[in-house]
Amino acid sequence: MATIRQYICKRCPPSNAGNLFDALLKKAHGESVKCRRCDTPYESLRLKFDFGLGATNSECTALDCFTPGKIQQWRDEKNSKVCFYPFLVILKRHGKANAIWLPYWHLVTKGKKFIKKYGQWAPFMDSYLFQDLLQQAKKKGY
Repeated sequence: MATIRQYICKRCPPSNAGNLFDALLKKAHGESVKCRRCDTPYESLRLKFDFGLGATNSECTALDCFTPGKIQQWRDEKNSKVCFYPFLVILKRHGKANAIWLPYWHLVTKGKKFIKKYGQWAPFMDSYLFQDLLQQAKKKGY
């Protein structure tokens, strides 16, 4: 997961983007997020990953973000509703070429409470979901 996530404003210092799922979902839906200080839309969402093994150039700007048109859902063994949210994120790496990031979450509904569970492993999804994400990115020229 991105260890640093900040909104960048042209006028003000960077601001913590808070919950990454919410920030990416807003980006995927094209929602504008406004600066808490000056009330103008943020210029970008900046992410920095804490890669191991000496990997460098982990600072990125999220250019675009996609979620499937239809979210996959099911009931777990406790009859809680589970929604699978895979994301395809197009990143501009600072000092390198663009990259693709595939984070995902499970949203589990327990009564009136939502629990967001970040996917800790490599994405595993039905091919139609991945095709949907790729087609959306391709339509935008990526």
